[in-house]
Amino acid sequence: MHREERTMTTIYLIRHAEAEGNVFRRIHGQYDSCVTPNGRRQIAALAQRFAGIPVDAVYASDLKRTCLTATAIYRQKGLPLHRDARFREVGLGPWEDTPFGELERRYPAQLHAFSHDSYHWYVEGAECFLQYAHRFLAGLDDVVRRHEGQSIAIFSHGMVLRGALIELFFPGQDEGVSHSENTAVTELMLTSVGAKAVRAMRSHIRQNAPPPRKDAGMRMSGSAVPNRDFMRCGTAMPTKEMGPANAVTQADRTLESKISAVRNARRWTPMFCAYTSPSW
Repeated sequence: MHREERTMTTIYLIRHAEAEGNVFRRIHGQYDSCVTPNGRRQIAALAQRFAGIPVDAVYASDLKRTCLTATAIYRQKGLPLHRDARFREVGLGPWEDTPFGELERRYPAQLHAFSHDSYHWYVEGAECFLQYAHRFLAGLDDVVRRHEGQSIAIFSHGMVLRGALIELFFPGQDEGVSHSENTAVTELMLTSVGAKAVRAMRSHIRQNAPPPRKDAGMRMSGSAVPNRDFMRCGTAMPTKEMGPANAVTQADRTLESKISAVRNARRWTPMFCAYTSPSW
């Protein structure tokens, strides 16, 4: 009996090292902030961890904090860095470089939705959840096709990585994937006809790091269900206070059609298991 041969592709999704916005508590999406001294220590630890791991290609968003973090892998392996704007963080529009304290005072419901109800978060002039999640996934699809059967590292950002993983594994379920730490790694192992596994880990910096939170990481396991019902992007009408309780949504049918087509065309269906310790 003929058995279809499977080609395994490994992808490491890596969040950038600690940057200025993380320390000074300013919200940075596509604002081009710099890596901190602690972030450079994280990059050194990441390089040590990947010293013995084969990687064939390295991609990053075109922002400074991801490109600098990517040096942990591409320099020591003598590889070029492929910059791709599709792997950028969510575009925050008027929120860019605003202190979190100011957002908490002025837009508490919107700020809560940003972290806990992403499908309904909306700020005029910013990207909505499905726009940034599927922007990333379109780039991921291209990278997988270009490097089928190889190992690839993609350096990106916390919100867009979380959004992509939610859409892959828990469409419509914002609580399905937790927020990752700086230099956290998620490993996807994909085949052209299905999935093998995925695992994820926390930050590579151990020195002076707090103990892992009990609730950290992805707690469920399973496979993405292809062609699930589409969760529409909410376009909220402007009001003084925006949030899931009082936001008025309109269906963006053009975006829905494009994203549904991308999802239908996707050839692989990944699976995953839980976060592991930094000793992984």
